[in-house]
Amino acid sequence: MSLLEPKEPEGWEGLSLMEVFRIVYMGEEQVMPNKQIGWIKIKNDDRFQYLYKVEDVDPTMESIECMQDLNLTVKGPTISFSEVKIEFDLFRRGVAFKDCIWLQWDPYPSDVRFMERRLSSRDGTELISIMMGLFGNATVASLEVKLKHYSAATTVYGLVCASNSKLDIPRARSMLFLKKHDTGTKVGNDGIIPLSKSSVGVPLGSMLNVDISLHYDGQHHAFSLCFEALLNGKTAKGGPSEENAEIQVTVIWDADEDSNQYALYDEDSNFSAPCEQLPFPIYDEDEDEDTDFSVSDGNMSDKES
Repeated sequence: MSLLEPKEPEGWEGLSLMEVFRIVYMGEEQVMPNKQIGWIKIKNDDRFQYLYKVEDVDPTMESIECMQDLNLTVKGPTISFSEVKIEFDLFRRGVAFKDCIWLQWDPYPSDVRFMERRLSSRDGTELISIMMGLFGNATVASLEVKLKHYSAATTVYGLVCASNSKLDIPRARSMLFLKKHDTGTKVGNDGIIPLSKSSVGVPLGSMLNVDISLHYDGQHHAFSLCFEALLNGKTAKGGPSEENAEIQVTVIWDADEDSNQYALYDEDSNFSAPCEQLPFPIYDEDEDEDTDFSVSDGNMSDKES
């Protein structure tokens, strides 16, 4: 976390964003590769993004264990919405999840919120947990991670994750790259590491924190970089130190709604999950399994039925 916080913005300057950090499978039954077909989709207005999408059986995929993260396919945050729907049509050949969640949000400029919600499988035996951040006045950070010295055969493994200084809790981190030793990935000819997710939402008046722990060519580099959130522009820093910059992180900042809509949203689909009764309320102090942590007075509520 950065020791020097940037100045708070005065009023509305950026975008209202919703960031999905993690989706965790909490069931006891192992989900084998042949049962992982399905999708999770987040929709606002007439646009949507896939959070998770598996269309065909891939026997080389690993089984999903209890308390394991799903591999997210989302490109970046959902932007400028007053209401959003998250549809689940998941694990169709196993413990199926088929439902949806409606959320409404009327934010203040200073609104920064962490929220966790859980969804039960159709037979009521298993759970999915979705962890989200909601930022009332934010910008979109698009990241590029590049090795400065590498060979044509360089394979890299480890992790790259991003968070912001206003939600400094472990569950509010976006995983941008995660590869085990035996599933490392080749670096491109330009030294750029292929990230599974390259855009994140960052509240204005906060710092973007990028944590890196990467192994390649017999080296291990572990360090953190901090970037002040900007409305627009470009920032680049290297690590482990400025004098020994083996890895460079470049951030392009963009708080323009039109350009982000073009870059972040997926094409239309024929799939649609039924949206019936809400599986849980947004605010429910009696429910221990759902968490709603706020650092402002923003108003968020369920959609009226």
